[in-house]
Amino acid sequence: MACRCLINASLTSRLELASHNFSYKMNTNYEKVTQSSENITARRGKTIAKKKMKTSRREKAREGGKQMELEEKAEMKHE
Repeated sequence: MACRCLINASLTSRLELASHNFSYKMNTNYEKVTQSSENITARRGKTIAKKKMKTSRREKAREGGKQMELEEKAEMKHE
């Protein structure tokens, strides 16, 4: 009888320990996943911002080029 009580006590403590370890692993995995997804979205935001900067630079260069062409045409007409 006493032996059964000891076995039951050891089994319940093992189950409690296993459930605690499982929940700890699940929580740490969840934290890792959320952290990595936040990092990914931050990286995406940076790349989107870089692309916008590049396109705005290109547009400015195009506008500058067009303006230079117009000035050259105006000079040609005056001559």
